Amino acid sequence: MLKRIGLFLISLSITFVGVNSVFSQNGVTTYSGQWEGSLVFHEFSKKYSGTWQFEIDFDKGEVEGWFKGDGAGDITGTVSNGIIEASGEAAFGVVQWFGEYSSDGKEISGTWKIAEGVSEFGKGSGTWSGSLGELEAETPEEEQAEGLPQEDQAAIEEEILERYPGSIAMDYKSIQTMEGSAINIEYVTDNTLDKVVDWYKGKLGEPTIEESSAGKAKLGYSLDESGGWINIEISRKDYTTIEVETIQAE
Repeated sequence: MLKRIGLFLISLSITFVGVNSVFSQNGVTTYSGQWEGSLVFHEFSKKYSGTWQFEIDFDKGEVEGWFKGDGAGDITGTVSNGIIEASGEAAFGVVQWFGEYSSDGKEISGTWKIAEGVSEFGKGSGTWSGSLGELEAETPEEEQAEGLPQEDQAAIEEEILERYPGSIAMDYKSIQTMEGSAINIEYVTDNTLDKVVDWYKGKLGEPTIEESSAGKAKLGYSLDESGGWINIEISRKDYTTIEVETIQAE
């Protein structure tokens, strides 16, 4: 039986340290780039990535922006003496970011990690980098995807969670360690992202965590007493892809 905890929102603490005293700036400047890393839950590691963008008003000492991808939230805060301190909300836990400017202020990069003891995901860390300017607009794919197959393309040994009606299994992976087991299954369907999300919520109830961005949604459910976890990632392009990860601790 699944435990209903509700939406788990936490704060995001960000500190960017400009260590090069040669760089100074006035007015409003936009930075953007990529972030990536991994989260570990019961010794199982999963990669995460996305993009970020923020504006720095050096005259007012203000910072405002966002990050999105496998995690999403707003970024707001202040800048003073080459140090940026900002905050936001995400479902990872409290995340700390550290970085520095290049000598000319055109590039910025660093590392991030989840603060210990404040996240149901356990440990997490990664890197981020970017430069002056806004993110480029995403270009639509020119080639259309081939039609969906009519039958499963992967042999399913075990389905702990009921599959979405009419979906086709594309991939199956089972991992066993001394800490427990994990099963990853990828499905595809012609139905819309919203319809798939509504179906899982109808079956499982309100998720422990929930995130959404353009063409993507993520639902996370904590399993009662067992210490297990279910991640459901749904994305939409020419069709809808459903990735279901079930983690069971020993």
